[in-house]
Amino acid sequence: MVIRLFIDKPDGVAVGDCSRMSRELSMRLEEEDLIESSYVLEVSSPGLERPLRKAVDFERFSDSPVEIRLFSPDGESGRKQFTGTLLGIEGETVTIKVEGGEKRSFSLGEISRARLRVDWDTVFQDKPQSGEVKDGGLHR
Repeated sequence: MVIRLFIDKPDGVAVGDCSRMSRELSMRLEEEDLIESSYVLEVSSPGLERPLRKAVDFERFSDSPVEIRLFSPDGESGRKQFTGTLLGIEGETVTIKVEGGEKRSFSLGEISRARLRVDWDTVFQDKPQSGEVKDGGLHR
């Protein structure tokens, strides 16, 4: 049996947060003896490319790069997948600015999957080279 717990907080989750939560939860599960069979406890964060499911997720990550996939092709463009910048949510309607500047809106019911998008090329482009000193530290 695997018990999988995802934790999150406004300023992000670090490895130490996961470690502390794992230790605390392990101790409490053992103390209470709630689970009779053996199990593996996994504690992690939703990650950089986390899914967006609830209205509060779309509010929290407004102005972030997103990828949205619809259940059915969009009537206007015939596409099911859109990438762009999340502009927010109003009621049940999610609005993004797609590449090219056009605004597109979708109801939560139309969205099969939405997640934050990380431009990994940019992330790795900013990575210091081996032995290069950046931000006062040596990176290997």
